[in-house]
Amino acid sequence: MKPPLIILLSLLIVGVVGALSCASSNDAVERGNEFFDAGHYDEAIAEYTKAIEIDSENALAYYNRGVAYSRKDEYDKAIESYDKAINLAPDYADAYFNRGSAYYIQDRYERAIADFNEYISLIPDDADAYILRGNAHLANERNFDSGVERAMADYDKAIVLAPDYALIYNNRGNAYLRKNYYGRAIEDYDKALSLDPEFALAHDNRELAYEQMSQYESAISDYDKAIAVQPDTAYLYYGRGYIHVKLGNDTAARQDFLKALDLGFNKAMIESALTNEPISAKYRSHSPEAHQQGLDLHTRALSRLAQADYDNAVADTDKARKLIDPQLIHLYTDDMHQVYYQSAIAYYDTGLYDDAIRLFDKAIDVVASPSDYPDAYYWRGMSHYRKGSDRRAIADFDMLIGMERDYPDAAHYRELARKRLGE
Repeated sequence: MKPPLIILLSLLIVGVVGALSCASSNDAVERGNEFFDAGHYDEAIAEYTKAIEIDSENALAYYNRGVAYSRKDEYDKAIESYDKAINLAPDYADAYFNRGSAYYIQDRYERAIADFNEYISLIPDDADAYILRGNAHLANERNFDSGVERAMADYDKAIVLAPDYALIYNNRGNAYLRKNYYGRAIEDYDKALSLDPEFALAHDNRELAYEQMSQYESAISDYDKAIAVQPDTAYLYYGRGYIHVKLGNDTAARQDFLKALDLGFNKAMIESALTNEPISAKYRSHSPEAHQQGLDLHTRALSRLAQADYDNAVADTDKARKLIDPQLIHLYTDDMHQVYYQSAIAYYDTGLYDDAIRLFDKAIDVVASPSDYPDAYYWRGMSHYRKGSDRRAIADFDMLIGMERDYPDAAHYRELARKRLGE
């Protein structure tokens, strides 16, 4: 039996309205794309949001909005949009890739790895995915030993897919460096530089391998080349200065240390190096046995950090900093920062703000420049704010205003602190 005519007309009207809605939603996406291509990300986000309001199942609109948020470094909002896109389209490979990249930027490595796993299962021949997953494995301190092995396996796969991609060889060299396979690391850095002679980071990394093998002249040569490409990078001068120390070139070492200081390198570390006694005499006397003991404590601190044994991790790191050869300490400062920073966060989360501030102080002190690890300033500022130390909170928030990475909450809490002071 045929349906009544009125039902047919109703279905036709619904179908037409649905088609018009889809068309209108897609039109908004297209307008958003035009704004995006012009670099107007706020306007693009507004159009993608309109598209979603018209059609809440438009996965492309959510995905594109996520990309636009990422361009603004608003990664939490980007992840929310990618979540929506993936819920609507579970096989949306690019959404997994971009969400994984956002997690990676936020140092949420395990979630990044999970997303790259999903992407690779959908697109198994994309070298970039293996590179990023390898990077996440290498950076994931929770699974250090197995992470390095997995990173190397990912880089091996990426090289098969893209054998002329310099970045892969550099990154695999980093994995070899972490495993103390210095000869293999140098081979990979050599390959990276043969493909891209201006690859400053590969010069910098190869220098570290040469330094570990006591090939100091080669290390100086790599520092020279890296500085030629990146002449305003403070830590390069600091590192080259210590190689000059190894060679007994006190005048050259002092010049490099002063240049690093001028470019904003850690003042306390530079002042420690610039003493009245001959620099090379000061550091040649450092005990190899003490250095090895410091490295053992450093390794144990990372293990304890992974087990959330914060107090003992901090104690080991404090001792390690005193024992590790000052000429080599810059090789370990990133890890030391993480011990102090993550332990401080744990104290902050439980409301122990004085202890948190003490450890944020150490996290800030151990690194070269405020711009390298701005999160420590933000959370130290929040700790001061929670304590009611408004002047100190404002000082930390002021450090963040104007940095390349945006900290809108810093400006918000700075204003709240000013209001409490009556300013």
